Amino acid sequence: MRLYKTTEGIILAHEQQNFHFKGDWDELINHSNLFEFLLQLSSSIEKISDDKLNDLLNTSLLAPIGTQEVWAAGVTYLRSRDARMEEAKDAGGGDFYQKVYDAARPELFFKALPHRIAAHKQEVYIRKDSSWNDKCLAPHRNSFGTRRRSHSP
Repeated sequence: MRLYKTTEGIILAHEQQNFHFKGDWDELINHSNLFEFLLQLSSSIEKISDDKLNDLLNTSLLAPIGTQEVWAAGVTYLRSRDARMEEAKDAGGGDFYQKVYDAARPELFFKALPHRIAAHKQEVYIRKDSSWNDKCLAPHRNSFGTRRRSHSP
């Protein structure tokens, strides 16, 4: 089962069938027993063709987020951990990151407010003082002086 948020509403794809309906994204994804709710809902909402699904996904796909903030947990790669630990040591932070990596719970990082999230084919804005930009983003300047990646492949 897959859910998509689009400018035209919500798309449910399940067992080779596609459905379209209007609704509040936050209310939907926070529904108790979401899977069962969507199964029941699918019997009473508009079916759409694969062509219509592809059209909506290519022209009106939004980030799958409503009003919630975006947070991330931990650092995935050993190289990244070692780099963070070296930065902390150089800044006088001692073994702070070692304690984070050895903790029973992951460290959480605030990433963005919902209005800052880039959806499919939207521009990704990068702070102009950032030195950790992915080379594939091919940054260039916008009118605000921040670098951005165009949505072309």
